[in-house]
Amino acid sequence: MNTQKIVFNKLAEAEKVELATKKVELSIIGDAKKAVSDLNAKSKRLKDVQDEFNKAKMDVIFAKQKANKSLNLKSPFVGSFKINPFSVMDDIKSASKELGVDVKKIDGYGDLNNAIQDYELQLQKAEESRKELVRENK
Repeated sequence: MNTQKIVFNKLAEAEKVELATKKVELSIIGDAKKAVSDLNAKSKRLKDVQDEFNKAKMDVIFAKQKANKSLNLKSPFVGSFKINPFSVMDDIKSASKELGVDVKKIDGYGDLNNAIQDYELQLQKAEESRKELVRENK
């Protein structure tokens, strides 16, 4: 009987080892499925990132084309004036001198003066941006 008991114990142990092995295999299979799912999600995100980079690259190309196009406009960046504000300012100054009136008291002078100053400031900034773009394209 002793031999029979030993055989049954060894069979039971072998069965326990086999069950434990199957549990480990099942666990590994589950881990493998989770890893595949995670990798697939990461790969999709990487494809999305590539699309985002390509879109950004195209945006930069279009922005450079637009900036280069604006470099070729006649009159600084914006085309010609409908009415030359500098001539109007000269006319206002001449008229005030002829009439002996303080130029600042002539209606419209202040607004025109402010608009000219803002235009010149914006023109200066646009020119600086243009120079920067030219440097970047070299």
